[in-house]
Amino acid sequence: MDKKNAGIILIVAASLMWAFETILGKMALIQSQDFVQTAFMRSALITVVGFFFVLSTNRQAFHVPVDKLPKIAYIAVAAALIADSLFYFALFNSPVINATLIPHLQPVFIVLFGFFILKQDRLSGNDYIGIFAMVLAAFLVATRTPENMFSLHFGSFEDILLVAAAVFWATTAIVAKKYLSDLNTGAIVFYRFLMASTVFALFIFINGKSFFSNIFQLAVGITAGLGFIFYYEGLKRTKAAQAAAIESFTPLFAGILGFFFLGETATIMQIAGVGALLIGVFFLSKKDN
Repeated sequence: MDKKNAGIILIVAASLMWAFETILGKMALIQSQDFVQTAFMRSALITVVGFFFVLSTNRQAFHVPVDKLPKIAYIAVAAALIADSLFYFALFNSPVINATLIPHLQPVFIVLFGFFILKQDRLSGNDYIGIFAMVLAAFLVATRTPENMFSLHFGSFEDILLVAAAVFWATTAIVAKKYLSDLNTGAIVFYRFLMASTVFALFIFINGKSFFSNIFQLAVGITAGLGFIFYYEGLKRTKAAQAAAIESFTPLFAGILGFFFLGETATIMQIAGVGALLIGVFFLSKKDN
């Protein structure tokens, strides 16, 4: 198996974990009504997963070069604090399919950021076709019905928050690809979420809230932690934009799981959006010319 195909398999595995995470996250929010508490438990459990991953692979990886710490700190703030908070705040009032598909606009932002930062990370024609299909997919899912489209109602406030989360996540994919590719995957995950969980814990403590309220929060952290391990390993083996796009299997898995576990249904336009997403994944996963 070549390097690119191995990366694709790892990122698809990450997408399955993150689909379960979204379902479990919504269940946790329904019970707790507190997105900060859920985000904290998620970060804390991911920290534990990252810790044991490093122990089982290379204990020396805990010794991260000092010059790498600011990059990890940026990822912690932009992704684990800001983007994750936006995501969980929006998730409570968003259908699962919206909450998983709209953030997958990441490749579009990665292309823009990568043009200025990753000069060597050029995209092929197949990549551009795939990214266009993904933008169309997000539009169809956010619009939901022809009536909304013709009345120029292209989404909700929660959809806007999900787009903002995608922007922040995209910047961290660029930073990880450019500056952290030589680090142990578990070390990146461990330090990123250790920093984030510390900040969340301080916020909860200062506001006199409880750190834990339901079992779903624990499950969110475990599935998310495995997803990040798979994703970072895949990111090392493929382009940043391709990695983010191939991971777009998440909405497909999440839509199916949302139907069975939450009773959520999709409109015809949203189903078409998932179809456009899969077309995008097909082109992004094709061999480069």
